[in-house]
Amino acid sequence: MTVQWVEMEEKAPMPDSRAAPIPVAQYLRMSTEHQRYSTTNQRLEINRYAATHGMRVVVTYEDSGKSGLTLWGRPGLQAMLDDVLSMRRAFQAILVFDVSRWGRFQDVDESAYYEFVCRRAGVPVLYCAEPFADVPGPMAVVIKSVKRAMAAEYSRELGAKVFAGQSLLAGRGFHMGGFPSFGLKRVLVSETGEVKGELGRRQRKSIQTDRVLLALGDPLDCGLIRLIFYLFVERRMSEADIARQLNWGGYPSRTGMLPWRGEMIRSILRNERYTGTTLYARRSCSLKTPWHENPPERWVRAEDAFPAVVSRDTFEKARVNLEARQRHYWSDDELLDVVRRVHAKHGDVTPALMMKEPGAPQTTLFIFHFGSMADACEAAGVRPNAKQCSRRNIIHRRRTTKLLLLKELADHYANMGVGFYWHPQTRRACVEGGLTLSVRSTQAYRTTNGQPFWLISPDRRVAPDVSLVARLACEGDVILDYFVIPGDEMRTGYVNKEGGAVRTWVNPYRLQSMNDVMRRLEMLRLSHPPCMPRLMTHLSKRRRKAQGIRKRDEYTSKSL
Repeated sequence: MTVQWVEMEEKAPMPDSRAAPIPVAQYLRMSTEHQRYSTTNQRLEINRYAATHGMRVVVTYEDSGKSGLTLWGRPGLQAMLDDVLSMRRAFQAILVFDVSRWGRFQDVDESAYYEFVCRRAGVPVLYCAEPFADVPGPMAVVIKSVKRAMAAEYSRELGAKVFAGQSLLAGRGFHMGGFPSFGLKRVLVSETGEVKGELGRRQRKSIQTDRVLLALGDPLDCGLIRLIFYLFVERRMSEADIARQLNWGGYPSRTGMLPWRGEMIRSILRNERYTGTTLYARRSCSLKTPWHENPPERWVRAEDAFPAVVSRDTFEKARVNLEARQRHYWSDDELLDVVRRVHAKHGDVTPALMMKEPGAPQTTLFIFHFGSMADACEAAGVRPNAKQCSRRNIIHRRRTTKLLLLKELADHYANMGVGFYWHPQTRRACVEGGLTLSVRSTQAYRTTNGQPFWLISPDRRVAPDVSLVARLACEGDVILDYFVIPGDEMRTGYVNKEGGAVRTWVNPYRLQSMNDVMRRLEMLRLSHPPCMPRLMTHLSKRRRKAQGIRKRDEYTSKSL
């Protein structure tokens, strides 16, 4: 009974000259491959089939230049399935040229599933160029399954052939796609090796037999690359210091705009292209699968493909230094060994001496593990100097004050029934509704004549909506007053020993008690537009991208 019902669904309705034409929809697809049938030929064949069987095409869904491997990225097929499931359709059947135009899904059950969804909604899918209607019984189901497997296998074979051809060309030193690195350019060459000219941004070759090579770009950019490697290898400067040096000198970055950043410097130091080597297949994404890193033995490498910007020896030294600096985990024993080694060599432990030690981490890592450099020295059996002890006291006072303020805010909002989230180390806090806070404290500094002053500066680590700054007394943990400053008004300011603001913009934001702080924050929270915090929004976007949500899940939930 079931097989007979499928056979009846596969057969096209018999034409009847007395009845009105049956309204149908047509689906057209053409991928970016060079293939035999275009959408024009598909349209002509579908129209001939519709006229022969008493049908009339009333709506067209088209995916031109779209791959048939997945449903994702095919808005025409997605819109058609939406219309079928939402009952907004004005057609009773769907006409497709052949099985391969419906899709080349690697899982043949996925192709059958989308067809089943349409058929269960009362809209059969008819293939105009397939002989299913002429094959009786269950043979129609068998032939259709074979056709789906053949369509999927064609994509697999074509992908393997294309990858083999591209790997062969990459091994000969040709550039296989993507933007050139900073300081390099793309050059178009003919089949005989004759240079035709330089390719600009978003330009591609127009002749199939032409090839693309990499070449040295602007001499200023190449000189900047050599300067970056020199500062990192010879001068032992960090990536952030190199970026700061280039920004001070006014050197343009890759985008032609300032500023340089440490990540940009790190990507240049890791780029093996600057040695004249081209790399291919470091990452792959075959048959629309997620991108993944390939092992080094699968990389296609072509050395001396174009003139080198830096020597291989310089690049290897930079790589070794990066590996020494970029260790993802340091144990407490390893950090203590570094402290003992620096003290035994120089008799003291300072950030400047730590920078001279090969492979030593930054001092912030010692503070993260032990609380302060003085605590790290004591744990290593080394006597800290006076500056380290003073710095430890400052860190302890600020940390204690910050935790006290955060706990008071948490208790206050808990009594109000308002959500409040905070992290003690990053100084981040968020009030329900999307208001972000930066809780800080400022201690007294001494001028040349010994008079104290307090510095109020923006938080460089986060960009909060509101900054809460507590001004501490010169001695003890007594809080003199508070400053609640909106993010768009926050800038550097000073407070003198009498408590007066050196810059007048600070005065309107001064508060004397914690109760005043709570009232001011409540006014800012109510006036703040409700939204999801920026950090939570960013994390949710990354989570959705990692999960790979697809339209298929929506269709599955609708059809169940």
